[in-house]
Amino acid sequence: MTPRDHKRTLGLLHGLIGILILTGLVVAAMFEVRRHPSDAAEKLQWMLYVLPLPLLQLSAAYGLFTVRKWGRRFVLILCVLYVWIFPLGTLLAAYTWWFMHTAGARRLYGAAPSPDPSER
Repeated sequence: MTPRDHKRTLGLLHGLIGILILTGLVVAAMFEVRRHPSDAAEKLQWMLYVLPLPLLQLSAAYGLFTVRKWGRRFVLILCVLYVWIFPLGTLLAAYTWWFMHTAGARRLYGAAPSPDPSER
């Protein structure tokens, strides 16, 4: 696979996770409102803490798709969070971490190349 193929795959996976989490939050909010319509605002305050996660995930997927330097940094930060979601989050974090540290990804995202020990 080329670096562009890896980029596309990672963008799709991160975007899919963001959409799934956002959909889960919407469904949970709808059930909560139907179950307790009188105190729905109090019951949905927990969403304010969880809502940034899928939004950050979707913006990271956008950064990967559009080949932005900040997208690479953003995805690496999210990798650290997703490594704890065993097993799929761990696999995605490992794949993302591996690809973002390859020479192809560094060239693609304009990151500084790692120093080559043979050039010393």
